[in-house]
Amino acid sequence: MNPIQLYTLHGLNGIVGCLSVAVLALASTVFYYDSQQYYGVPLPIEIEDASPILMMWVGVHGVVDLITLFFVLRAFRRNVFKTLRARQFHDHLFLYVGLFVAARNLVVLIYVFAVYNGAKHFPLDARDHSGYLTYETWACGTGGYTQGMCNSLRATRWILVPLTMFGIALTGMVVWTWLHRKEERQVGEVEGLVTREDGGHDNDN
Repeated sequence: MNPIQLYTLHGLNGIVGCLSVAVLALASTVFYYDSQQYYGVPLPIEIEDASPILMMWVGVHGVVDLITLFFVLRAFRRNVFKTLRARQFHDHLFLYVGLFVAARNLVVLIYVFAVYNGAKHFPLDARDHSGYLTYETWACGTGGYTQGMCNSLRATRWILVPLTMFGIALTGMVVWTWLHRKEERQVGEVEGLVTREDGGHDNDN
């Protein structure tokens, strides 16, 4: 792996990791909200929204991916593999994490925006009992003490956009690097086979 590939992967991995931390921190604010003890504004029963949980899931896995890719890239740079099986294991782990980053972020991004756009928004029609609210639409519509949660959830939803874009870029770089390493490994295996055959012919002579 050349230095440009390595530094690009580390850079993209760091950006995705930092954005994941921001998503995790902002999305978790919904669980600090205690309507009965602090605000006296009860959560309405019409809220049907798994977005905060999914965004926190994205954040947690983003941090895990950051750590995993860091150590895998470190192993690639130092070339510490003593066996072919160890190298193949790290290559497959590298590819799996890279593919999962883009797929996970893209699915959650689509879900969060679809749920938000399909929800009821304030001002509400008191005669309309259909539909549902999300934590964000309720907090932003209620205002006042819930404005902080509104701002946090809105920011989290929009941070998912650059997170997904950088995640796709990271995945593309991971796939390209994996294919390059696979080609190098195949060339090395062929050269090793040729060397062994040449050595066998020399012994025969």
